[in-house]
Amino acid sequence: MANLIITIISIALVAVAALMGAYYGGTAFLQGQGKAYANSFVSQGEQIIAAWSIYAADRGGSWTLANVAALSSVSPAYITSAPQPPAGVTNSAAPSVWTTVNLSDISAGTSTTFNAVYVRLTDDSAGANVCNLVSQMIGGSSALPTRTSVANNINGSTGKFGCVFVNTSASVLGTGDTKYIYYRAY
Repeated sequence: MANLIITIISIALVAVAALMGAYYGGTAFLQGQGKAYANSFVSQGEQIIAAWSIYAADRGGSWTLANVAALSSVSPAYITSAPQPPAGVTNSAAPSVWTTVNLSDISAGTSTTFNAVYVRLTDDSAGANVCNLVSQMIGGSSALPTRTSVANNINGSTGKFGCVFVNTSASVLGTGDTKYIYYRAY
């Protein structure tokens, strides 16, 4: 009984500490969650690309891969299971899981020339924040996500990983813009 009371008190204290951190820490506290999401996306992308590289090497350099889940379903398995992106900032309508793609056209989905994995972020401020943070991981604190004016085309991206947003008119990332985090295999 004493353990139960101690456990309840500890949970209450942690909740109060979290609320105090959010209230007094302001944006620094809340920014930490965005950075955790951004780090998670980059880490998962690295994990998938490493498994994909071994998969391709075992197949004589062929990068053809139907989907990320295939890396765990073949024998031998190259990853235990396909990493699941953080649900809080992935778009539920369009690829909310890591998807293989030819970066020149993510809308086709039928290309046999895959060279990257990508996931779509939410269209709200949380997705925009993570997109900005991923871009800053690459290019420093003043870096911005890559903009493309062609819907469903992130070929304008040049880095190993990054965030691209689709906007036909504005060059600044907005909360309603479609955002993709990508990680190139080669």
